[in-house]
Amino acid sequence: MLEIRKANNTCRKLFTIITLILFAAYTLELVKGTKTLPMFLILMVLDLGPMIAAHIIYSRNPESELIKHVVGIGYAVFYTVNCFVSPEQMVFTYAFPMLMVVTVFIDLAFSKLVSIGIAVIAVIHAFVYTSRVGFTNESVAAMEIEIAATVLVVTFNYIANLFIVRMTEEKVKEINEAGAKTSAMLKQISDVAGDMADEVAVVSGKMEQLSASSAETMNSMNEVQSGTLETANSVQTQMVKTEEIQAQIEKVAEASKNIGINAKDTADAISEGRGNIEKLINQAKLSDEAGNGAVKEVEELKSSTDQMETIVQMIQKVASQTSMLALNASIEAARAGEAGRGFAVVASSISDLASQTKSATEEISNLISNLTKEMEDVASAILSLVESNNVQNESAQLTAESFEKIAQNADLITTDSRELSATVSNLESANKKIVDSIQTISAITEEVTAHSQTTTEATEQNQMIVKDVQGVVNEMMKNADKLNALK
Repeated sequence: MLEIRKANNTCRKLFTIITLILFAAYTLELVKGTKTLPMFLILMVLDLGPMIAAHIIYSRNPESELIKHVVGIGYAVFYTVNCFVSPEQMVFTYAFPMLMVVTVFIDLAFSKLVSIGIAVIAVIHAFVYTSRVGFTNESVAAMEIEIAATVLVVTFNYIANLFIVRMTEEKVKEINEAGAKTSAMLKQISDVAGDMADEVAVVSGKMEQLSASSAETMNSMNEVQSGTLETANSVQTQMVKTEEIQAQIEKVAEASKNIGINAKDTADAISEGRGNIEKLINQAKLSDEAGNGAVKEVEELKSSTDQMETIVQMIQKVASQTSMLALNASIEAARAGEAGRGFAVVASSISDLASQTKSATEEISNLISNLTKEMEDVASAILSLVESNNVQNESAQLTAESFEKIAQNADLITTDSRELSATVSNLESANKKIVDSIQTISAITEEVTAHSQTTTEATEQNQMIVKDVQGVVNEMMKNADKLNALK
């Protein structure tokens, strides 16, 4: 139906051009006076009438089969009348454009009918025109030319139409075959489109996930940038703290070195003190032994003084008895008178000696008592000295033990100071490594910051690409839906 509409439209336009040109030509003849007004009007009715009718029919039904018949028959009537009323022999050529017009319908039967009609009318017109002007050599030659030209044009036009029709049929056949293939292909395309629609839907979902992931990546990279900035600040702070730690480590190392030196001096002093304590202990032992010997001697001396006291008491007793005997002798000498005077003198001397002895013994007794008291004091002092020596010896022993513990602790301090020095050395080395690591971390942080910035920019570009791809996917889904609609 679309082909008929196109053919009718093309025919209508071409026929309009022909009729308007003829209208202009006959109007010019009317102006020149070669055509009368009645004849002009009759010809214009036959010329313009079919054209107007074709336009009316097309406006009502563009696919109408009536248009080609109205045009063909109407123009045939106009052509026939014009051939027999026109004084010009060349009027037969008016049929040639119409032969071109009818080819648009690709209707071999209609083209044959029009061609035969034109040929018959042209032959009749040739004889009529020649008989009218007379059969001269020129008129006969003109007649022959008219007939030959018309027959050739009609024949070639028919052959051309025949070729066009056959080519059209072959094209139609090819088109039908191509249509069948196209239908099969469309079915395959439709099936593929269905699968593609499913896949595109999956891709669309994936693209949405990718878009969401890109957004999350964008947020994460922003957080990474913030984190790396904070890390960089922390690294700088840590660098300052580490330098402070390094300074403290150096102080600790110096203190550890001093501790080692002091520990060595302390060990030397402790060693010297231990020697002095050992000497003190030995002296205390000697003092203890001497004190014990002195106590023993004092005890022996006290025993001797006790014996002397006993002897003195005996002497006092003897002196007392001697005094009593002297007194008795004096009494007896007195009784004897003159005879006993010499004995009295002796008795008096003995009494004096006894008195002196008593006095001497009393003094000796006092001396012995004082000596005893002093020896007791000496013994008490010696005992106190011995006890003090014992206490001093115990203190020296405790001091020696303390010095031993101090020596052990000093050794431990020396060992610990050495370990501390080694630890401080290791700590200093480790801190230097930490400084190097912090510097490396700082450099890495700067690189991470730069890469995170690049990644952020790439993520932004990816988001734009994802949006573009999402738009393409949506278009693909629409196209897939359109292909599915062809089923």
